[in-house]
Amino acid sequence: MFDEDTELEGKGFWVQTFDLGRDYDGAVTAALVRRPRHKARRAAVLYLHGFVDYFFQDHMADFFEAGHATPSGPRGLDFFALDLRKYGRALPSDYPYPNFCKDVAEYFPEITKALALIKQDGYEWVLLAGHSTGALIAVRYLQEGSSRGDVDALFLNSPFLEFNHQQNSKAAITLARWLGGAIPHGHAGGGVSRWYARSLHNACADCHGQWTFNLRLKPLDGFPTYFGWVRAIANAHQAARTGGVACPVLVLHSARSLKPDEKTWRNEYKTADLVLDVEDMKRIAPSLGSAVTIGEIDGGMHDLVLSEAPVRATVFRKLSQWLDSLPVSPFRTDTWRPSGDPPRPEPKPPSS
Repeated sequence: MFDEDTELEGKGFWVQTFDLGRDYDGAVTAALVRRPRHKARRAAVLYLHGFVDYFFQDHMADFFEAGHATPSGPRGLDFFALDLRKYGRALPSDYPYPNFCKDVAEYFPEITKALALIKQDGYEWVLLAGHSTGALIAVRYLQEGSSRGDVDALFLNSPFLEFNHQQNSKAAITLARWLGGAIPHGHAGGGVSRWYARSLHNACADCHGQWTFNLRLKPLDGFPTYFGWVRAIANAHQAARTGGVACPVLVLHSARSLKPDEKTWRNEYKTADLVLDVEDMKRIAPSLGSAVTIGEIDGGMHDLVLSEAPVRATVFRKLSQWLDSLPVSPFRTDTWRPSGDPPRPEPKPPSS
């Protein structure tokens, strides 16, 4: 059952909690967010967020839902997003290890549940989209996930395909990976620049951004980088490089990365990737599958859809062009023919 979403209150989003049983740390849930607009629409997108993150980018949902105007009406995608277990809306206030996992395959059950619900609602074409760590998880799901055949295309926004060795030495990552097997909940502080979240948020003394988000779910100084999580990500990197993603893939990334000075803010931090090395994306992304398209975004931030307005427009234009170019595209009436079935029932409204 869906309820009104309190994180994006007043913007028409609903949220449903998935009970995922228990793991090594206790009870776990995930949260599926949706904003249904077109009950006769047959295409949908499922979005996976990054590390120290959750879904709050409602303007991204606006883009997918708006689509393109055609003689028979708008062609777009109804929007869904997952807050994965131990993240965002699914992060218990008393859980001591935010964003923790021992294996990224732990996230497969909620992705499978979300895809099953999307299919049950009558959607026949699905785009899986992921940012950063969410992009890595999406790649791994499309390599081994049980419902990977239900995904028709994949969009990766600044995918996390390698640790940024400009900011974390290979020796440090190797040690953390080894420690992850022995003391998975141990940690050695955060691993993200203090300026990244401050380049996004609009309401703190040293913030320089334009966005509002919940600082409990996405704190300015991040969460600890647990050794077990480093091990899980390193293993996922290794597996991702074996490729095998069967559907078309679009990879977009910033034109450059910067290693910021932790003491001093510079305006150029809003025009580059402060988290990952884009050269790693260029090097590894072509091996993900047989139909990979790669594009760079001049002036893009790590989360490209949170960049300045002209840059966001470029991101969405490139994404639209790619969707248009697919052999079967929900944005083109010449290739996308909804089935002749009557419109599916209106989704049940949030419970009161």
